[in-house]
Amino acid sequence: MALLVFDFDGTLVDSNGLKARAFVEAADFLSGAAAAVARVRATPAAGDRYATIAAIAAALGRPDAAGEIARRYDDRVRAAILTKLADGWADAFLAAVGRAGHRACVNSATPEAALADILTRAGLDRRLAAHLGGFGRKTKNLRAILAAAGVDTAVVIGDGADDAESARACGCRLIAVDDRDNALFARPPAAALAWIEDRLRTEPPGATDAFV
Repeated sequence: MALLVFDFDGTLVDSNGLKARAFVEAADFLSGAAAAVARVRATPAAGDRYATIAAIAAALGRPDAAGEIARRYDDRVRAAILTKLADGWADAFLAAVGRAGHRACVNSATPEAALADILTRAGLDRRLAAHLGGFGRKTKNLRAILAAAGVDTAVVIGDGADDAESARACGCRLIAVDDRDNALFARPPAAALAWIEDRLRTEPPGATDAFV
């Protein structure tokens, strides 16, 4: 039995694309929103959603509009992700994880308050031993999850470089997924869990996936 620490966006829910589109939709009351969003998001150091939104507002010459863009972004992302989760896949998958005797946690770059709100509204919080969020906090959060669980290691399952970095920093196994051919949510819930368990059985302890 394992402690499985999942990323959220692009791992438990197919939301990476909708979050990217939401930046444009949230700023579309201002002229030139699409071009400004593209320029800002092409900057590697754009930062978390709120830093990104502040940069978008500044690029549009309307720094005073950052609060309204953020409100519109949060509303759109929450509604779109809850619509995705309403198909029941994540709930069924996490239920299967629990029935198999594993403990599931979520470690996300989404701000903690926003993450907790979505998980609670979708009823997924009851399936999780813990959930932590925050941009640039995955390693710190993973250490907190390990300490709270009273274990030295876990299996990190995610689609980003920050998932890989947190796994390396904490000495955890990484199973890399994506939101395309290697997506968990492209499989039925039981098949997705079986795929994870097969990786754990057939690959040696300490094996680590590489992102391609």
